[in-house]
Formats: sequence, C-alpha cells, structure tokens
Amino acid sequence: MRQPFERQLMNRRMRGQGMVEFALMLPIVLLMIYGLMEMARLMQTYLTIQHAAREGARYAITGQSTTGVAADRPNSIVEKTRAAMAGLQIASSSDTPSVEPSDTPFYLDVSLDPVNGGGATSPVTVTVTYNYTPLMPVRFGEITLLPTVVKLQGRAVMITERIDRVTPIAQSGNVAGALFNIYGNIFGVAGVTVSITNGGTGAATTDSGGNYSIASLANGTYTITPTKTGCTFSPTSLTVTINGAHSTGNNFTSTCSPGYSISGTVGIAGATVTLSGSGSGSATSDGSGNYSFPGLSNGNNYIVTPSKTNCTFSPTSLNNIIINNGNSVGNNFTVSCSGGATYSIAGTVTGASGVTMTLTGGSGGTTTTDGSGNYSFSGLSDNTSPSYNIAPSKAGCTFSPTSRTVTSATPATGNDFNATCSGGATYSVSGAVTGASNVTLTLNTGASTTTSGSYSFSGLNDNTTYTITPSKTGCTFSPTTWPITFAGVDLAGKDFTCTYTVSGNVQNSSGTAISGVTMTLSNGSTTTTNGSGNYSFSGLAGTGTYTVTPTYTGYTFSPSTSGTLSISNPTQNFVGTASSGCAITATAITISSDKARLDLTNGGGSTVTISRIEITWPDNPNDKLKEVKFGSSKIWDAQDSTPPTDIQSGWKSGSDRTLSAGSTKTLEFKFDQDAGNSGYSITVTFDNGCSVSKTK
Repeated sequence: MRQPFERQLMNRRMRGQGMVEFALMLPIVLLMIYGLMEMARLMQTYLTIQHAAREGARYAITGQSTTGVAADRPNSIVEKTRAAMAGLQIASSSDTPSVEPSDTPFYLDVSLDPVNGGGATSPVTVTVTYNYTPLMPVRFGEITLLPTVVKLQGRAVMITERIDRVTPIAQSGNVAGALFNIYGNIFGVAGVTVSITNGGTGAATTDSGGNYSIASLANGTYTITPTKTGCTFSPTSLTVTINGAHSTGNNFTSTCSPGYSISGTVGIAGATVTLSGSGSGSATSDGSGNYSFPGLSNGNNYIVTPSKTNCTFSPTSLNNIIINNGNSVGNNFTVSCSGGATYSIAGTVTGASGVTMTLTGGSGGTTTTDGSGNYSFSGLSDNTSPSYNIAPSKAGCTFSPTSRTVTSATPATGNDFNATCSGGATYSVSGAVTGASNVTLTLNTGASTTTSGSYSFSGLNDNTTYTITPSKTGCTFSPTTWPITFAGVDLAGKDFTCTYTVSGNVQNSSGTAISGVTMTLSNGSTTTTNGSGNYSFSGLAGTGTYTVTPTYTGYTFSPSTSGTLSISNPTQNFVGTASSGCAITATAITISSDKARLDLTNGGGSTVTISRIEITWPDNPNDKLKEVKFGSSKIWDAQDSTPPTDIQSGWKSGSDRTLSAGSTKTLEFKFDQDAGNSGYSITVTFDNGCSVSKTK
C-alpha cells in the first residue's frame, strides 16, 4: 500500500536533516580525535625528556666519564642524557637554521648546572629542553589554537656521590700503584698557578670560580704553593698527605693589588720621567733610556712627561694613556740634547751573564748584561766632563779590569771585562757530532770550534748559562741547540746528529707536474710525488750518498736514475714522457633519462687521476649540465654549464677522481632535462697524460 504523499515528503526531509547534522558534527568529532592523539603524543614526549633528565642526573652523580678523563665528564653526561631519548625525532645541526632555537622544530638542548658536572657531595641539575612539534598546527583565521612549536622542559636534581672515577686509579684504597687527586679552591681568583713545590711534581691553574685539582698523585706528603703576580696568599703553602684517598678542601685566601705598568723609552739615560693624570709618580730612565711605572690601577688619562737639562723631547708628553686590565708598553719619546748629538757606550762581559753595569758621570744609570754578556748605554751626551766610568758587579764574581773610564762619549765599543766567579772554578762541556764532518759549534759567548767527531769547550764559569749551537750547510741537527748550566761538575754527552733531505720534482716536457710517480731511494725507501710533482726523503744520514729512481706505468723518465746525491748535492728533478699507447679504455656513451654515461677501465699498473674533462652535448633538449659523478663520488656540480664545457678546475672538495689499476668506474653526466640520443663528444684526460675520447 503506497504511503500518502505527505508522509513521503516528511521522510525525505528527515533524511536531509540527518545529513546536515552529520556534516555539522563531523569536524568537531575529528578535531576531538586529533586532540586526543596530539595530547597523547605530547604527554609521551614530556615523559621521555623527564626520564632522560633523570638518567643524565643518575649518571652525573656517579662521577664517571665514558673516556675516563675528568675533562670529558660534562660531555659524557650529555651523551647519556641524549641516549635516553631514543624514539624522539631530534633536529641535526644541518636542520637547525640560524634563528633562535625556540623557533626550530625538534630542537634539543641539554644543559648542566654547574657546567662541569659538580663536585663531590654537591648538587647537579640536568635540564632537557625540547621543541615538541605537533602533527599539524591548528588555526582559525588569525587565531592559533595549536602552535608550530611547543617548548617542553624536563629537569632532575641529584647529589653527586663521588668524582674520583674519572681519575685513572689502578685500584681503590691504599694500594701500590693507585693514583689520587688534590682538590681545593682559592676563593674568587682565577688564573692562579698551584704547584707542588716539595714531594713531587705537578701543577694546576684555578678556573673562573677559583677551583683547582692536581691529578694522578701517588700516596705521599706534598707541599703545594699558589702564585700569581700582584697577589699574596694565606697560607703561603699547604702540606698535603695522600694516603689511599683523594685530598679535598685544600683552600687558600688571597689579596691581590693592582699590578699594571706603563713603560717605554725616552732615548737617553738619566732623564726624569713624571707621571700625572690618573696617577702620579716619578722615575729616572736607566742606562738604555728605559723607564717604567709599576703598580698602577685601571685608568684612561695617564700622562707621561720626560725632562732633562739641555734636552728636548718629542712629543713633549704622552696624554690619555689607557690601562685596561693590562700593561701599557711602547710609550716612547725621541730626544735631542746639547747640539743634537747623543752617543752610546757598549761592551761585553766574558765569563758571566746577568752582571749589573753601573755608569757614573753625566746623568749616570745602570743596566744588566744579556745571556751573551753584552751591555750598552745609549742616549749619552757628548758634553759630559770629565768622563764616564763603567763598573761591573755580581755576587761571587771578580772582574778584570774592575772598571773602565771613557774620556769621550763619542761612539765607544769594546769596553769589555773578564769575570771570574765562584772562587775562580771553571768547567768544561763535551760531546760528539755524528752524520757530518766539519761542523761548526758556537757558544753564545762567541767562542766556536769545528769538528768531524768529538768536541769540547773548557774554562767555562759555573754560574753562567751557555748555549751550544751547531751549523753546517744542508744539515738539520737534532737537537738544534744544547742549553748548558753547570752545577759544580763537568758536563759530557751533549751530542748532535746531522741529517739531510733529498728532494726534487717530476713533470712532463710541458712543465706540467706528474703526481703519483713512485720514487725509490737506493736504500729501499719509497715515496710518491704529490699533486705538484714534488717528492722528498728526509732524515738521511749526513755522511750518506744516495740515488733516486722514478717509476710510473706508461712513462719513461730522464734521467732514468739520478746521479749521486749527497748533503752538498741533495736535489734531483726528472722529466717524464708518456709511452706510446694508453692503458685506459672507455665504453660507448649510453643515455638514460637525464644522464649520459660511459665506463672507464684502467688496464695499467698504476692508479691514475682525472685531470680534465671536455664535453659537448645537445643544448636542446638537455639544457644545462648540472653535475658529474665518477663511480659513487660527485666530482663536479652546481655549475649550470652550457656546451661545450672544459672542466679543469672547480673539482668538488673531497671527491675521488682516481681510477686504480685493473679497476672500472662509471663516469656520469647529469643534465637539467631528459638527455637527447645524439650530439655528444667526451674526452677524459688523466694525470699521466693519457686521454680517451668517445662520441655519440
């Protein structure tokens, strides 16, 4: 029985109403499902980073380091923390743009407080910051319900149990071979050197917090002493006993005074130099014209003014000298005195260094001889009357003559003295030279000797530091010098060894370097020429003679073997000529999609390297050449080159252009568009001069 028309119409309306209601509710239901999913992901991520922070803190309180080195402990804690975040996507360094980390999806940061992982019984905080990235942001117009990045942070705080595990300890406890540390603090002072001055050796420098540690010490009693310029310490030193455990709490207090200085030269001895402005003081220039004002604080308006009768200075003063946590040096003047002429007196003291030289007459002054015994007084006026007098002095030494008088201050040299020190005792030093003959050995006093074996210097003073330096053309000496200090006995065994280097170059007749050539020395040693064709053999006995022979598949050389090479003739160059024929072959050019390929085979006995590629291709349809690969290595790219192209440079850094003996590699060219089937010409040249060509 058919329904009345009104009922049929009502049923249709009800079905339409249901469809409209479903369409209205569907987005809300989907949004609720997405919200539940996103909330679950967010909670799982938060729990993961909180777990990672706890794992990092647990590892930190053990005091361990994955390398066993104390300095690596912070990195080890970070590594353990990151390892506990397996399953989370983390941005790599290449994914992180140069913007604030808070804007970077999946950005991860692990931080420690304190940054060194903390000391024994101290708290350590591990904080993990992670940029959670939703599956997709939710926005309605300008309103953002769910942002692109949500910053999550997990933190864990624990107390460090011990930090001795980062020290290489043979066994724990009082066991022979165990090594321990001395720890301490110099409150608030960085850069203090803490040294073991008795009982052993070792030193450390305080960090920005004043902390220090001296590592790897055996059981015993040690004296530690802090030092820093301008600072005094209380106590001045500490006695520390290590007995099967680390020693902690070895602390000092310090008082540091300003220690900066202003210095320079005024060009003449005996000038009065006045300091004003940010500080005040007065100094007299020494025999070399130098002056210094020590113990100054930071300031930006120090003024230095020199003065001396009958002298004028340029500039008349130096203003606005700045001290900013450091010394100010090079504050120099030039001088003109009594008619414009100044002079110098110079000489040498033989037998002692560090001798105080006192100048009297005129303005006077003092200076100290250098390590070679030399001294000089400069900027002396020529109108001094009646004379200048020079007298040397040093504890434990007598001098001959005891003083010298210079009756004119015109340029005077050779005002020399001889010193006899330590009761007149003298000593000798001896040794031998191997690997060369006719070697000259020179003392810093100027004395020298020539030897082909043993040598000695005698009559040397025991409170003077000497230096012996060997020399011979072509020789490299080991050691380069011997510093000599006597301690009441003669010294022996101060030996030198001479070696030299054989070297040269290999190129073709056009002057192009040939790399990869095997160079064989007559003693059996081998090397290969580098990219510039150079080779060398170092450390050869100075008395030895050698020959060098080059070999390279497909080449002959002139000369085939060097002449006799020696310390006086250590260089040999070669010219290589490619033999007829070429051991490198190429297959036909094949086309696939946007690429053209050919295989290269090295039938020779040596590795060769591509040095040049010449290629022509159909501009239509290929368009531009984008990159070149050889085997699996990309050797050239991003040039947007148009045909024809001659590639001789611009090779991709770190790429492999070599073809080893007996091997085959594919040379592949990639274009902007699908490659045409004809119109190609490719020539490949190798560093041994061999080339192959193919057309299609």
